[in-house]
Amino acid sequence: MRTLRWAGVAYAASLFLHVADHVRRGLEHETTDVLLAGNFSIGLSVAVLVLVAIGHRFAPWAAIALGYSQALGVVAVHALPPWGPFSDSFWIPGIDAWSWAAVTFEIVAAAAFGTAGTYAAAAVRRSGTAAAGSITR
Repeated sequence: MRTLRWAGVAYAASLFLHVADHVRRGLEHETTDVLLAGNFSIGLSVAVLVLVAIGHRFAPWAAIALGYSQALGVVAVHALPPWGPFSDSFWIPGIDAWSWAAVTFEIVAAAAFGTAGTYAAAAVRRSGTAAAGSITR
């Protein structure tokens, strides 16, 4: 479970940097849809990170769902050309290397979080720890 916790720390750091980049660039150019989706994903991320921190038995599965969906979601929102109300494409003038670095870090960290969740879920299944109600052992 240590790997899952460290992946959670990396993901939390990447999320913080991504949010800091949005604030740095200014939130006034974001669509309402992007802001709502971003705030929803932050809340969900905090909830899953808490599950991981406390060693909840569903933490690995929550990390799998969150990690992979966040990686795909950030790619869809930022790495694709402009495509609709949920798009904050970086393929427009004025996006600098800091923004690309923050988003790339989040994509990689989210995928790593999902992968660590997959690894932890397999370990839980092998050991039967989930039956005890916690993954802290």
